[in-house]
Amino acid sequence: MRLAIADALCYPQRILGAVLALLAASCLVVWVVSAYDKLVSEFEGTAREALGHYDLFVVPDSLDEKAVISDRLIEALRKDPRIADVHCSLRKAVTIGRSFGQGEGPRGGSPDDLRRSGRRQPVVRGGENQRSPGDSQPTRPLFLLPTVVGIDSPVAPYPVVAGQWLDVKKHPVVQAVISEQLAESFRWDVGQTIRLNSGGKDLSVQIVGIVQQPESVPTLEKEGPTGRPVGSTIGPFLGMPPGAIYVPLDVAQEFLGMPGAINLLGLKLTSATRLDQFLAEWTSRVSPFVDGGSYLLMGERQLEKAFTTARASRSIRSQAWTACGLAIMAAVFLIFATLNMGVDERSRQIGLCRVVGLTQAQVAGTILTQALLLAIAGWVGGLGAAGIVFQLGRGFGLNLTWSGTIGPYSLGLSAAVTFLGAGVAAVWPMLRASRVSPLEALQARHTQLLRDARPSTLGWLAFLGSLLIVIHPLVVYILPLDEVIRVSIATTVGAPLMVLGFVCWTPALVVIAEKAFSIPLGMVLGIPRQLCKMELTRNLPRSVGICMAVSVGLGVFTAMMVWGYSMLEPFKPTTWAPDLLAAFQLGHVPESELESISTIPGISKLLPVAVEQPRLAEDLTGASRGASVVRQDNVIIMGVNPDLAFGGKNPVFTVDFVEGSRDAAVQQLKSNRGCIVPDHFLKATGLRLGDTFSVCLPDQPEQTVEYRIAGVVSLPGWHWMTKFSGLRRRFGRSAALVFADENVVRKDFKLVGINFLWIDLEDDANLDLVCRKLQEVADRHLGPGQPVNFQGTWAFGARMFGRSLRVTLRDEIRQQINRRADTMIWGMAQLPFVTLLITLPGLMTVVNASVRTRQWEFGVMRAIGFPSTLIARQVLVEGFLIAAVASMISLLFGIAAGWCGIGLAQYTSFFGGMETPLIIPWQKLMLGIGATFLVCGVAAVPAALAVFRREPLQLLTAGRGEPFAL
Repeated sequence: MRLAIADALCYPQRILGAVLALLAASCLVVWVVSAYDKLVSEFEGTAREALGHYDLFVVPDSLDEKAVISDRLIEALRKDPRIADVHCSLRKAVTIGRSFGQGEGPRGGSPDDLRRSGRRQPVVRGGENQRSPGDSQPTRPLFLLPTVVGIDSPVAPYPVVAGQWLDVKKHPVVQAVISEQLAESFRWDVGQTIRLNSGGKDLSVQIVGIVQQPESVPTLEKEGPTGRPVGSTIGPFLGMPPGAIYVPLDVAQEFLGMPGAINLLGLKLTSATRLDQFLAEWTSRVSPFVDGGSYLLMGERQLEKAFTTARASRSIRSQAWTACGLAIMAAVFLIFATLNMGVDERSRQIGLCRVVGLTQAQVAGTILTQALLLAIAGWVGGLGAAGIVFQLGRGFGLNLTWSGTIGPYSLGLSAAVTFLGAGVAAVWPMLRASRVSPLEALQARHTQLLRDARPSTLGWLAFLGSLLIVIHPLVVYILPLDEVIRVSIATTVGAPLMVLGFVCWTPALVVIAEKAFSIPLGMVLGIPRQLCKMELTRNLPRSVGICMAVSVGLGVFTAMMVWGYSMLEPFKPTTWAPDLLAAFQLGHVPESELESISTIPGISKLLPVAVEQPRLAEDLTGASRGASVVRQDNVIIMGVNPDLAFGGKNPVFTVDFVEGSRDAAVQQLKSNRGCIVPDHFLKATGLRLGDTFSVCLPDQPEQTVEYRIAGVVSLPGWHWMTKFSGLRRRFGRSAALVFADENVVRKDFKLVGINFLWIDLEDDANLDLVCRKLQEVADRHLGPGQPVNFQGTWAFGARMFGRSLRVTLRDEIRQQINRRADTMIWGMAQLPFVTLLITLPGLMTVVNASVRTRQWEFGVMRAIGFPSTLIARQVLVEGFLIAAVASMISLLFGIAAGWCGIGLAQYTSFFGGMETPLIIPWQKLMLGIGATFLVCGVAAVPAALAVFRREPLQLLTAGRGEPFAL
């Protein structure tokens, strides 16, 4: 221990740099993981609040929204003497019509009456998700689904904060109690009457009370074998939904068309019943139950587990693991460089220690002790730094990204990062130190292997690296493997081997980059080319270690940029999409209005389309095994005039045909029940050109209609064009946008009138004028509401004009996609940037060590007339060369890893399955490369200034043994 400390004190600047780097790595882990600690600390209270009045919930273990609880189970539970109450509920999401008395306060009074009612005025949580001023419909929050909850309980499941609970007596107007979140989001209060819609049926209810319940309740989630979610929609809540509208049970069953159905039970146990024993007995009985069904018992502990395994929690955990991985890699390379430099510079001292009796194990132990001391200092300092950052953030009211609570996960993972990184990094220096011979005390120590590696050795390493790198793309793209096996091999074998392959390539890349960039950099800084040839290769192990450390952050940043913007490309609508898509959500427009619409100034092309969203008769896409954006159980069928849409020299749809010809497809659409599908639909289903598929009629699911694939086209961006426009009439997601003959579609699905218009605009069109003219048409033909998924009612993504007209603009969709993508991708890129900053202290240490070993050389250069400014610039060149090498490694690794990530996403990501091109966002990458050069340049400045200030005699003296200090 004393020997290790004494060795460390000989070079305090180097040790300080390594400690600061470890401190920053530990602080990064604590910073990120603290968010998960905070989340976990909130789960217990939220789970208890979610149960409310009850001790347990019983729900079907099924993603099917029609799944119910059997009468046999309800009867068996009611016979159990340990259960005091069994209350039945029926839950189903609904759409909201116009509320009466909205904004007038309770029972039509003034806002002053609202204040006198004893409840605070509602606060709108919709934020920017507001409708346009001309919209008379209520505000739709993005993720709060209004859900009817029929309940037979005489007591409120949660505390009543306004009004009263449901009265068991019959009333002329149906009573309803709503959640506080719903009241605040929709500006509702006691006394108002709201209209609910489900399956074309309307129900008017009067709000008599408001209950306070948790804002978050876990949903049932199931995953396929590759990690994709099963099911095309959000799973059922494992408790009372946050957007609950409580009504009497019999009213809900009649309104929802589900007589006698129950899909949630609330159980209140007797005071003498032990919950754990009850759960142990009944859990095995209900999964499966004797009637063949399977059910879940959700208590406080089960709800906590559902919270922790939910996708949102897994996302935070993945960020934590990413931070740990980046920090470990950065810490390993930095500690390796620090310890390896120590072995190089103390080889004679180590030889003397061997002469006086130290064994190989004891010499290795001193290196390990130094590594552990670095880890302890870095870990403790990181915890302290993170605590100070959190306190300052709270003191100044800053909303720090990821900040939360320092808990067991933060402590454990930060300790694992620092100590594991120190242990791994110490292995090679320990082996080198233990192999030092006592005879080497009599001679200068020359590093072996990589320092004196011949070109043939570097070539063989590069060849080995190439073999390791190529395995990953072979597994992802070429080898014929099952999805599960492909994903498993790619993540556990292919990806690590690719990283190892680039590590093997790094020595050769250091030599190549030095030869390629040293002279140009020297010319820029005014240094003779003869002085720029051996800046990095004079100590190759040290250069490799620090270049790899810098490459960790920039490499991951490059991979994220390439992967993110490549995955984005298939979702950006191109010129095939309309300039404007008009949806008429109340009533429909007769064909007689088309002529007047076509004369609106600014409209160049007009095409009425008939739209329906039926389920596929078979699970062609495999959605039941794992859903994605292209693996869904339904399609959107758009009926069009084939000649106008695809025929002629100037068709409305300027799509690229991947298979089949335009003319042949038009003929089959008109005569053979043909359809045109996107290219990814064939890949997801395995169908081919000429094959048929069937869909179910929405109102008569037992009946099907068949379509034949007549053409295959590329439709980038159709997902976003359909998401908010109202084209998704019945489901939140769809497998494909399919084109067929308008007459066939109208006949198959009994569609009357026009509800959608495909419009292209002239370059100088007045958009507001066009929309106002369309609104006048819509207002003349108001009628019953059309089926529309809840996304088609949001204020986000489209504009409302009046009560009926909804307008979606292609250019606005592209802008929103780009803004959202930039926010998400740059949010992910924060971790790599922070990792890059972590390497700054280590970089300073390496450049300082390089200068220290060349003091005699610099002294001689000064003595023969070289100016101090030139030597200082030479030090800066070394820093920039490190940046150049790191940039080269990072670009190669990032592009390769991003490309393989694109292929792997086809099997693992929910957004995989589309035809995804490789996009290299050079402008974004230049920012990362610029940041790398800036960090490396800053790291070289202190050493350059130190050399600049020293006189030739000082440099010559220091080069003979006097310590070099900054």
